[in-house]
Amino acid sequence: MEKNAPGSSKLKLCTACDGIFENPDFFICPRDGNKLIEAGRVDRLIGVMLNERYRVVEQLHRGGRTTIYRGRHELMGRDVAIKVLNPEWVCDQISIKRFQQEAQAVSHLQHPGVVTVYDYGFVPSGQPFMVMDLLPGETLHTKVVQEGPLSSARFRKLFWEICGAMAQAHDRGVVHRDLKPANILLTGIDEVEVPIIIDFSIARLMPSSSKTNQSLTQTGEILGTPLYMSPEQCLAASIDARSDIYSLGCTMFFALTGEPPFRGDSNIDTMELHMMGRVETGRLPPDLEPIVLKAMAKNHRDRYASMDQLGEALTGKPVDKRNWHERGLYLAGVGEKSKDQNEPPKKRKRFWFF
Repeated sequence: MEKNAPGSSKLKLCTACDGIFENPDFFICPRDGNKLIEAGRVDRLIGVMLNERYRVVEQLHRGGRTTIYRGRHELMGRDVAIKVLNPEWVCDQISIKRFQQEAQAVSHLQHPGVVTVYDYGFVPSGQPFMVMDLLPGETLHTKVVQEGPLSSARFRKLFWEICGAMAQAHDRGVVHRDLKPANILLTGIDEVEVPIIIDFSIARLMPSSSKTNQSLTQTGEILGTPLYMSPEQCLAASIDARSDIYSLGCTMFFALTGEPPFRGDSNIDTMELHMMGRVETGRLPPDLEPIVLKAMAKNHRDRYASMDQLGEALTGKPVDKRNWHERGLYLAGVGEKSKDQNEPPKKRKRFWFF
């Protein structure tokens, strides 16, 4: 926790970087100049009924732009995740349009490896919300930090499935733009481990996917996470699906080593390394290194042309683009099981919500 000045113990939250500060008099974040709000203020959404069926039960996480709640579908008796745009952004048209575009992007997809959006609406105070899966599990980032790098066999299986989900996304005109270990959730039942791609908050719908689509990215605006951004993202240049392939390559590097491929002293330094730096060789398993390095080629023309190609390079078989209706059967164990699924179930992990 950071202190800007002595005095009151009231906590304030930055609406952009999620920093928490102790200062009763400051209204601007000392890190980035964005607005500070009171972190401990009463949440008036708790207990509210949305769209006549979702009751807001509790706040799970508050970020700079959105807050995630556990909700309850009162008619079906089912827990859901409810993502709400924070009130201080309700007058910002770009934030509202990006929130809506996130819901639209995910609604284009029907894959067991992508989080599902079930509903969309507005809370009584005017902010938009979306209703999504509430899933048990940990992110790939947390798993690797806690347990170490993935084995080659587990790596090939998980990333082959991720490639299948992203292949469907790209086929339907959705570019994620923020693929990273923290945006891949590992969930499932018993021994069936399923990777789920989450957080499409800066995803882009390519023009062919929507007649009404328009870019919300301003000229020169850089979006993404510097540790996993493609060189063309770092340059604020035009991007396509091959940018996601680069970001997934960086994520693969992390999954196999426990470290991102590049880490500079600042975000700018890191982005310069993505554009001009060389990936340290010899740190990856010899059979996987050529695959990861090709995905991370500086020039997008030198990468795999599609997620289909990347997935097939990992396992030698075509990626799976199954539709969402198979997801429930798969997670519930109704479909085909692996040989070791009769072992006692593992302890359930905490819930994630995106």
